[in-house]
Amino acid sequence: MKKVFIYGDSNVWGASPNGRLPDSEQWSNILQSKIGIDYKIVQEGLPGRYAGSFAYEPRPHFNGQFCYEPIYRTASPVDIVIIALGTNDLNDRYNRSTDEIVSDILWYENKTRTLIYNVETMPIFIYVLPPNFSGKFKDSTFDLEKREVVNDKLKQKVDHFVEISDVDLSADGLHFSPKGHRQMADAVFAKITESDRI
Repeated sequence: MKKVFIYGDSNVWGASPNGRLPDSEQWSNILQSKIGIDYKIVQEGLPGRYAGSFAYEPRPHFNGQFCYEPIYRTASPVDIVIIALGTNDLNDRYNRSTDEIVSDILWYENKTRTLIYNVETMPIFIYVLPPNFSGKFKDSTFDLEKREVVNDKLKQKVDHFVEISDVDLSADGLHFSPKGHRQMADAVFAKITESDRI
């Protein structure tokens, strides 16, 4: 059995305007149903999580790098790591440059190389690029132009990525609708199955 470790934000968690979508409507779990019993999906999403190497003092647990090593070690060994981060880093409150965001997202692959033990092999990394979303969410403003630059830079630096520029969103303009979760599950399934190592 191959293990797929998904590390991400609220769209991995399954956030919706009314709380959290049922498990069966979250894209990680839809992916599990599509990919079958030869794979085990490990869903690790947290609302508000950012890729960054900085501390947001009111909620330091939002820092994805701070929590990554113990969570990865708990899941390991894994065959595929899916990093679905970057949207929250585009929040204007964090004032991150595009180069800083790209570096923070790529950190996870570099860090994982230091966590491989004994006969473990380095997992394949697949990056879910920040999808389309509106520029406002509650009291937050997101830089949509910066999103485009981040995505372009990531596509030049990584081997495997998933990009959906028209994922269906819920009424809040940031989180995937149930249809959007199905779209994401389909896209990630296609990316996994096209890899030569799978």
